[in-house]
Amino acid sequence: MPQPRKQQSAKPAKSALPATEAPRRTSARRKLPPTKSPYFHHPSEEEQDSNEDEESAYGGDDADDDETGGSNHVSDEEDDDELQSEAGEEEEVEPQKKRRRAASGAVSGSTKKHKNSGDGVLIAYRAPSPGGTAYSDNTVHPNTLKFLKALAKHNDRAWLRENDPLYRAGKADFEKFVESVNEEMAQKVDDTIPELPVKDLVFRIHRDIRFSNDQTPYKTHFSVAWSRTGRKGPYASYFLSIEPGKSFAGGGIWHAEAKALALIRRDIDKNPKRLKAVLTGENFAGEFFGSVKKLDEKGAVKAFTAKNSEDALKTAPKTYPKDHKDIELLRLRSFTIGKQIPDNDVTSPDFKDKLTAIFKNMEPLVGYNFLGS
Repeated sequence: MPQPRKQQSAKPAKSALPATEAPRRTSARRKLPPTKSPYFHHPSEEEQDSNEDEESAYGGDDADDDETGGSNHVSDEEDDDELQSEAGEEEEVEPQKKRRRAASGAVSGSTKKHKNSGDGVLIAYRAPSPGGTAYSDNTVHPNTLKFLKALAKHNDRAWLRENDPLYRAGKADFEKFVESVNEEMAQKVDDTIPELPVKDLVFRIHRDIRFSNDQTPYKTHFSVAWSRTGRKGPYASYFLSIEPGKSFAGGGIWHAEAKALALIRRDIDKNPKRLKAVLTGENFAGEFFGSVKKLDEKGAVKAFTAKNSEDALKTAPKTYPKDHKDIELLRLRSFTIGKQIPDNDVTSPDFKDKLTAIFKNMEPLVGYNFLGS
């Protein structure tokens, strides 16, 4: 009887051609380093950390720096990835030379060129500073205000891409000034303020437009806050905003969180003399209320509550009677003070001294024990 044949497993057929690995596609795009502005150049700008050079301005929202001190934010790293991606795309379609020409026309109105003796590349003359003003760490340069004024007129990503060198120069100038003030805050103003890195103090220029009817992507000012924890955190702070015609120095605690607000109101209820002593101080009232003499408690409270009335309650807070003797202070949700600064002060050689003097007169309010600690 014949035996059934054993089934042999089929062997895979050998390919006539040797297997070759498919070539990987390589992107033709390459990221170019950000160009330095030939119009704005701070003497010590090259000393900045190399990480700063990787930052760009024209992509993403400033969800992590809304100047409220909140913590519901998008990370800086995620935003920077998006910015660098947009920068790479832009630089592919618009070479550096064209961007440089566009920048020169936007600021100086002229595009004079000369040949570089080394490689014959056309480069722009550096626009002269207004009035021959030199850059200084003790003040803000007029060119920085000029950039912010132009940004207010052209508040869109395309314009800022074309004028990125001007943004970087203005940002560097402002941060050098902040660094200079930072070194003296503990000595001349408030010894509870630590000397933190500038990146922990300065707000980014992006606006948080996620829930806003105003979809313009950028703030039209540079701003910074000093507190025990920098620009973020629950503590009262010193604040500076630089904007043409609208520069402002302020301090205190703005939009206090629920727990902090409860502590403040409890202190006002139990010991109102503490806050009133701050408000009636001669230097404080003279600087922020325009008083030539010491104000009485009633006048000081009226002036202070008027400056913080925008977000104040219309009636008494819970657990406090409507006829409380200090109901005007108890209704407040912000406890801030501030002063407008004219442009000629912002760009004056002694601006740092003027600013620290304002902050020194503000210190009794910032140093008030808002958190009960």
